[in-house]
Amino acid sequence: MTALSRDARLSTWIAEEQAIRNQLAAPGTLSLAEVAAMTPMDFFDGIGRGDLPSPPINAVLDFTPVQWASGLFVFQGTPDQRHYNPLGSVHGGYIATLLDSCMGCAVHTLLKTGLGYTSARCAVKSVRYAPKAASSMSAVPPRWPKVDCTMSTSASTPSPPPPA
Repeated sequence: MTALSRDARLSTWIAEEQAIRNQLAAPGTLSLAEVAAMTPMDFFDGIGRGDLPSPPINAVLDFTPVQWASGLFVFQGTPDQRHYNPLGSVHGGYIATLLDSCMGCAVHTLLKTGLGYTSARCAVKSVRYAPKAASSMSAVPPRWPKVDCTMSTSASTPSPPPPA
């Protein structure tokens, strides 16, 4: 990947993320009854428009939902020093939480109104570390019905998930 294409991708990612952040409401939660009364897409669209509170975990780890559709959910964030491990790279817990959020929300988009979900298992296989210079990170579920997520950074080319 050339530096220009990497820089162009990073600029696009940051612009998309900022546009969504500008619309989000303050962090907060709804009751289960309130969430259960909405279709999953109405729920996520309400968050994206700022009509509903944004998820508190997004503020803690500084990542944002940037795209969603049936069976698809993309989160993006820019880890900083708060998210580094003692060796100076992005902590695996940050990456795992970003991926878990991506997978859980992708599943949620496919549920019928009134149903909920929780992660029963989340396994992350790292093929390379995420250095400080990674800048923005994006998590995308590339295929369904098996929920795998691909993590990419502005400093790398997205790699497909490992074979099952």
